[in-house]
Amino acid sequence: MSDQPVNPATIVNAAKNSSRGKRPLWMTVLLVLGAGVVWLLQQKGVLPQTSNTQQTNQQTSRQTGQSSGQSQSESTPSEPAPTQPHRAEQSKPAPAKPSKPDATPARAASDGGIADLFKKQQGDTWVEAEGTIKKILPDDNDTSDGSSKHQRWIVRVPTGIEILIAHAFDVSARVPVKEGDAIRFRGEYEYSEKGGTVHFTHAPKFKRRDPGGWIEHDGTKYE
Repeated sequence: MSDQPVNPATIVNAAKNSSRGKRPLWMTVLLVLGAGVVWLLQQKGVLPQTSNTQQTNQQTSRQTGQSSGQSQSESTPSEPAPTQPHRAEQSKPAPAKPSKPDATPARAASDGGIADLFKKQQGDTWVEAEGTIKKILPDDNDTSDGSSKHQRWIVRVPTGIEILIAHAFDVSARVPVKEGDAIRFRGEYEYSEKGGTVHFTHAPKFKRRDPGGWIEHDGTKYE
């Protein structure tokens, strides 16, 4: 047998020519069957294919590949475009409200110079200071010498010295103090070994250059 590939079309053409040459019908059918067997063996790879058959198969395979590629592209859904993550919005802190200054600024505690006067044993000096009521003494109601009636309190100033305050309540108003209350005062300091005395804590009775004194307690000034 020859190694050259058999072309089924040649067998079919031979069958047609034989029919024209008035060969028997059985021979024509046999040739057609033989061509079919040759084609089947070529498809299975038992016999080599002719160039025409290879071109036909290649075209068929290309068309099949193109159709399968189109079907895959149509069946594969398009992926959505990646979205950028949203940045968390940073909450802006509320602006700080300006603090209002105190209506009355803080005042440093002062003894009005009483400690220096006591140390120097000096009196007849007007002072303005603050302190705490340590003890309330009985009123001095003796007016036989022409003096006024007085409230009397033992007051401790910030430097620790305790003084006696004599407040003339028949010239000024009576001050409703109790032990432990804080007061501010203005008056004339007189030295004594016990710490000294402050009097004239009221407006002056007569015309004089000095404006006089006062007692301030719980926001009220008594003159």
